[in-house]
Amino acid sequence: MSAALRLLFNATALLALLALAAALGVSLLHARPLPWEQLALGRQIAEASALPAHDTLLFSAPLGAAFDGSSWLWDWGAWSLGRVAGPKALRAVDVAVWLAALWALVAAAFRRGARPFSTAVFCAWALACAATDLHPGPDLLAFAGFCAALWIMEGEFWPAFFGRWLWLAPLAVVLVNLSPAAWVLAPLVLVRLATESSAGIPEAPRHPRFAKTVFFGLLLLCLCLHPQGLLALERAPWALRGSPLLPGAFAVRQGGLLLLAAGLTLALASSWTEAGRPAAASDGALLVLAAVAALVSRDALPWFLALAAPRCAARFDILADAAPAAVRALRWPTKILAFGGILAYFGPTVLRAVERPSPRRPLPAQTVEFYRHQVLDEAVLCPPDWTPYLAWRLAPEARFALDPRGLTPRPREREFQDALQARGDYAGTLVREGVGVCWLPLGSPLALALEDSQAWQPVSFDDASVLYVPVDAAHAQLIHDRAPRGLRPGDPAHPFDATRLVEAEADLEADLARDPDMGVLYLYMARLWLARGHASKARETLEGGIRADPGFAPNDAL
Repeated sequence: MSAALRLLFNATALLALLALAAALGVSLLHARPLPWEQLALGRQIAEASALPAHDTLLFSAPLGAAFDGSSWLWDWGAWSLGRVAGPKALRAVDVAVWLAALWALVAAAFRRGARPFSTAVFCAWALACAATDLHPGPDLLAFAGFCAALWIMEGEFWPAFFGRWLWLAPLAVVLVNLSPAAWVLAPLVLVRLATESSAGIPEAPRHPRFAKTVFFGLLLLCLCLHPQGLLALERAPWALRGSPLLPGAFAVRQGGLLLLAAGLTLALASSWTEAGRPAAASDGALLVLAAVAALVSRDALPWFLALAAPRCAARFDILADAAPAAVRALRWPTKILAFGGILAYFGPTVLRAVERPSPRRPLPAQTVEFYRHQVLDEAVLCPPDWTPYLAWRLAPEARFALDPRGLTPRPREREFQDALQARGDYAGTLVREGVGVCWLPLGSPLALALEDSQAWQPVSFDDASVLYVPVDAAHAQLIHDRAPRGLRPGDPAHPFDATRLVEAEADLEADLARDPDMGVLYLYMARLWLARGHASKARETLEGGIRADPGFAPNDAL
């Protein structure tokens, strides 16, 4: 094959495989919800102009529970960006950060002397496997920073006063304030410094061990530069949380573990060649560290896949160069077949992921505005995955029972979870805990139970949620003004009292006049027409609702 054709093939393979990895990563990240919880924490930091001393989001948290400032830098920055450009701007940041991580891995592999094809294969492999365990927000940004740190460490350590390694210290300051998991840089750098020899390097100082100790001490000092001090170090093991001992924990991570195994195999095999012998100890030690960490914590896997990818690419090329001439002659046909096979196997999967992102449960919208203007300073019970979004929109005017951080004591958490499922003495739990608002998905167990309760009344609803308040003197005026007379908005299957169709129709007409773009209102009106025996009118009404609210998609047919 001519030099021009080889260059064309390498460039095409590099761009195509990395484009597949980029598209898959972006689609997987966008299928996940925005990190509303961090935005809510960022709002508190911005409003206090400091890290608050205590958590104020949960009324169910222990008194004096510490504020979670482990990723304060991202929380504050994301809140500031979201306030100026809207939360959707964070999606653009996710794309930019993911592409930066991809660039850093490719640059690291090239710094090790890897060729374009092997670089594309192993970097795309690593990123495709890492994307399943990464989440938007500080998790993704810290991963990209780690990839940048790997690229920095691929430069020589000694020339020009530690060379590019000097940038590791300020980068560590940023990373540790994004995620305590950045402390993984310490053992990583220690292994590199311990296994790297300064023999034969004219720029090496007279006392290299002392110089390495000074540099490592500087890095440790920078990793401690967190507003909460050594708490960042204490949180580091929890930042890489998760247990591989759970059944099926690695079911979707087998490709990543296979890459780590390939890295160890390539490091061992290439160490027998003259070209692969110099860095064999360093690469082997780092890959063993990666494998152990990935087995200790499955959330550490993306970081160590990034560590393995450039090494796998470089070691693969070393072995290929050391192969017999007859094997090397098959290199280009093998590359072409491999490239075609990868495109044929993964291309359709990536296209499907891009075209059909995973559906997400809709979040409350109109009820948020209603709460903001009609209800304030209430203790809210809602599903824990709604708490971060609602807290970002409403804190500190609203306080919540549950959130995904696990700050609610276990006994109270079980009581609230039972209440959300309408199990046991759920009514007593709501009274004992002083819940002032039940903010629930339409058709959820507690929403259905409260529809039949005389102690609670719905006062607002939208396509996603219904908002109930207790029947008491504090809410008497609100119930008088906003509680429906014939509607049962929490029960989409039976949204009105069959004996009060006139009142239900009046409620719906009033709500449609106030909010003509809410799709669920058209669904309820269509069901009303069905109850009166007008099927064609019902279909016409439902079609009008879909046109008025393009995001509305009823789950069942009339």
